[in-house]
Amino acid sequence: MSQWGKLDRYELTGTVTANLNSTTITASTGMFTSANNVAVGYSILLGNVAYRINAIPAANTITLEKAFAASNVNTTTAA
Repeated sequence: MSQWGKLDRYELTGTVTANLNSTTITASTGMFTSANNVAVGYSILLGNVAYRINAIPAANTITLEKAFAASNVNTTTAA
């Protein structure tokens, strides 16, 4: 359980694309906003691996602190 309440994460609705050895994650919609509880320093869960967000250059793009380490993925599940 999170120290801030009962939720450890929020599910995001939309499709995200992540490519092997890339730090850029793109979304089909503008889901990477503070209204969706997304901020620099938070983590995004992709393929059951948490990646820390390094920057949010646009509402549909984030960069990660470390490169995505799995095969290319286009998924509707991100938390």
